[in-house]
Amino acid sequence: MDPLSYLAHVLITPVKKKGWLSGEYVLLADYLSQAQLLYETGAVLGYTYRNNLQSFAAVFTQPDRNVDLIYFLTTATGVADRLAALPEEPKNFYDLFFKSEAQNLLATMHKQGSVQSSELAQLPQVAKLKMPLKYYLEHLRMTALEGIQLGSHFSDLANKLFSYEYEADQWRFAYKAGLDVGPLPPKYVPLTEREVDARNLIRPYVEEVHPELLAELGL
Repeated sequence: MDPLSYLAHVLITPVKKKGWLSGEYVLLADYLSQAQLLYETGAVLGYTYRNNLQSFAAVFTQPDRNVDLIYFLTTATGVADRLAALPEEPKNFYDLFFKSEAQNLLATMHKQGSVQSSELAQLPQVAKLKMPLKYYLEHLRMTALEGIQLGSHFSDLANKLFSYEYEADQWRFAYKAGLDVGPLPPKYVPLTEREVDARNLIRPYVEEVHPELLAELGL
């Protein structure tokens, strides 16, 4: 398993379910919640290793393809496109990722006839919609990769987003939408603590696949 798939699987596993005929699936609200966590985790990793991308890229690529990943992180427009589509500069990850991701997903599902509207306001009504996991794993990989780009090449913005303390009304909207987050926003977690958590998350993968990089990556 490649490291992007590893991150996606680790973070989606707690909410995935299995039906008799449908195979593995996740509820729409759970998917969006974990996708945001994955995006933020990627951003933490990108931010953490922004000054050591050569070694970090060695974990995420096949041998001798480190430069390809670094080139992608430098030139891909994923973060820039997401920012350009926003009406104003984001204050937090809810503004940057959750709202745009939910709206894009609802728009796609509306075209497919799965939901009646692409408006974000209808999210609470479709929060329990089942989403076959096999169709979304590749998108989750790209979600992690875009997060890494944000942290590594938009580090000032990432630092600002991580420093934001969520407003209670925004958090209540997510809770009412069906996300299993509790009715109150969490306490602010310093970026330094999130870096520790992110390192611990990838350590088992690095230990198994690239043990020679453990010291280099501070693991």
